[in-house]
Amino acid sequence: MRRRWLKLGGLLIIAIIVMCGFSPEIYAESEKEVMEIEVPVYHDLTETETEVSDYAQVLQKGAYLSGGSVKLVDKGSGKISIYGSTNGYQRCDTVYLNIYLERSTNGRNFYSYLSWEYSASNVSSLSKSFTKSVPKGYYYRLRGYHAAKEGGVKESTSTTTSGLYID
Repeated sequence: MRRRWLKLGGLLIIAIIVMCGFSPEIYAESEKEVMEIEVPVYHDLTETETEVSDYAQVLQKGAYLSGGSVKLVDKGSGKISIYGSTNGYQRCDTVYLNIYLERSTNGRNFYSYLSWEYSASNVSSLSKSFTKSVPKGYYYRLRGYHAAKEGGVKESTSTTTSGLYID
């Protein structure tokens, strides 16, 4: 009799584990998860007296992200032009472009100053360009976050310019 109760108890425990392990809520939760892959890139940095930029080109063709870029231009009188782009190989569920403007007094230690985050659905690329007025007497640089997401996979990379002194 005792063996029968042990068998029934064991079967009951297995049944509970199986039911919990295959519940619809677990499937729904796992569908929301996204695997982010930081892809290797080649950086093409440019620097002049009035302009700095970083273009990141994906080294091995991935499925979605082909590259991204950021560019900072001194327009004079404390005005700067900011440009950023994210490019994909194909139309994706979501394309992301985050632009971070950083500031420094010495050109080495940069701190977050302003940021902008953009995304677009069902596109292959996203770009933004605008002008801002900033206080003179500082170095400024741009950092960019570039990503393309399709289904549960998100490919991403980042860009960073050198510092540009705004006088």
